[in-house]
Formats: sequence, structure tokens, C-alpha cells
Amino acid sequence: MIGVSELANQFYCEKQVELSRLRGKTVTADMMIGRQSHEALLTGTVKISLEKLWAEIFSGKLTVSREMLLLATHGKIPIEGTADAIIFNDGAPLLLLEYKFTKRTIPYRDRHVQANTYCYLLHQLGFDTSHLRYALVLASVDLRSDEEFRNRSLDTILASIKKSKVELYSDGNVEAKAYITDFSEKDAIDDVEWALKYWRGEREAFPTPEPGKCRACEYKTDCEFSLA
Repeated sequence: MIGVSELANQFYCEKQVELSRLRGKTVTADMMIGRQSHEALLTGTVKISLEKLWAEIFSGKLTVSREMLLLATHGKIPIEGTADAIIFNDGAPLLLLEYKFTKRTIPYRDRHVQANTYCYLLHQLGFDTSHLRYALVLASVDLRSDEEFRNRSLDTILASIKKSKVELYSDGNVEAKAYITDFSEKDAIDDVEWALKYWRGEREAFPTPEPGKCRACEYKTDCEFSLA
């Protein structure tokens, strides 16, 4: 089984993904921020069973699901992931949201791959994804515990769902933006196929060509391709 986040990280640096499997994952400051941020996203939510969630979705009402487990297959390979938030309407996914609390609010390729792959899993599960879009919500770390910002930003994105970029917050060095994109089944299949070639043993792991990523990598002393 391949996790969506791990698959997306292959587009950041595939060698780092390989070393995390061989050496074990090291808990970094960024990982801690990520965990705390995702815990904060659940503030004010209600935990329900999967059975009740499906009933809510197919009731036809507007339903917001947070931390929904998605599990489907590509070919014979199971792929799983937990989406930060999915908005359903009339029994179909309308918008998938992926939150990143980070210093740089830039929609890098790996972030698009992660969100688009979550959408692909919804498609593989049999949902009507013909109108599905995803939003990369990139916000300063200072906003991760701001419940008012999260609720307000959700309303803002829904009201601007046809746009490609929405300014959510700006105050000096603290900012938040949402990049909204149509789900592309073709791009998802191309990305998943490229990633799975490594797991099938059809090629070696590709190292990043960017020295900045190597300098920030916890495996830079173990990696023969490190540019640090």
C-alpha cells in the first residue's frame, strides 16, 4: 500500500522518500508543525462513524468532512490517504481542501500532486468528479491555531470556487492564499504511474537537483547525491 503523502513527496525528492524507508523517519520541526496544524483543524468538529458519514453525504445536503480516509486502487496497487477536508453536495464531491501551514505560500508541484491524487481516489471510489475542484490553502504558521480564520477562509473559498487564486489573509508577514484548480484525471494517472515505476522496481529513485532541498534534508549526511 502506498500513501498519498509519500507518493507526493516523490515529486519533492524521491531519494528522500527512499532514505526515509531505509533509515526510518526522523521527526523534524516541520513535521511537528504539520501534526499540530492538523490537530488544530479538527477543533470544533464532531466525530462520527463512517456509516453515518456516508449517510450524510448521500442525503443530498451540503456536507463538510474533515480527515476522511480514502482508499482505492490503481491497477492492483492500493493507495490510501486522509484528506484535510472535502465538501460534498448532492452526493458528489464539490471541493477538496489541502491545508499547508508554511513560511512560503507557493503552490509547489508536490502539493498539487497530493491534492489531485486525493481527488483521483474519490474518482476511483465511484463518485461523480465531473465538477470537482481542489484548493491548496497555503497559510503562515501563525494562523494554524486560528479557528476563526479557518472557518472564514472556507466560506471565502466556497464563494470564490470558480476563481484560480484567492487572497485569504494578509497582515505584514502573515498571509494566506488559496490556489483552486480543476481535478484532472489524466494528470493524476500520469503522476501515479510515474511514481509507481519506482515501487515496482522499474527504475532507481531520482534525487532532487535543488541544493536548497538538500540543505534542509535530514538525510543529507547519508545521501550520496546530496548537494549540501
